[in-house]
Amino acid sequence: MKIRVIGITILTFMLLSLLTAILMDKVVMPRVVRLHRTVVVPDLQGLSMEEVIQKLQEKGLVFEFAGEVITDKYPPGVAIEQEPLPGMIVKEGRRVKVVFSKSPHSQHPIPKVSLPEEFFDTSDTSIK
Repeated sequence: MKIRVIGITILTFMLLSLLTAILMDKVVMPRVVRLHRTVVVPDLQGLSMEEVIQKLQEKGLVFEFAGEVITDKYPPGVAIEQEPLPGMIVKEGRRVKVVFSKSPHSQHPIPKVSLPEEFFDTSDTSIK
């Protein structure tokens, strides 16, 4: 009698486990996966930063500045690299890292720095 009760208990447990697995696979998980919409990453190459930001916002993606590269291959200030790559399918809200071109001839102003007065003492000609 005890063996029969144990057998029925094990069989019931196995059937409930199988039913739970099927329910999770066919009902619960598809709903969880669909919570996040997916979008296709646009091609940003050649666009200005303003255009990149606007295009990513339209797709529900987030812009991340990833730096500048000195090049004479592209006009300054346009997107030249991105990750993820164009055409990839990603979840809405994903960050897209974008690198922009920078001219090799660009001039950067020298930053103003406050120095102590002792640096301007011309009466002492010895090296400090």
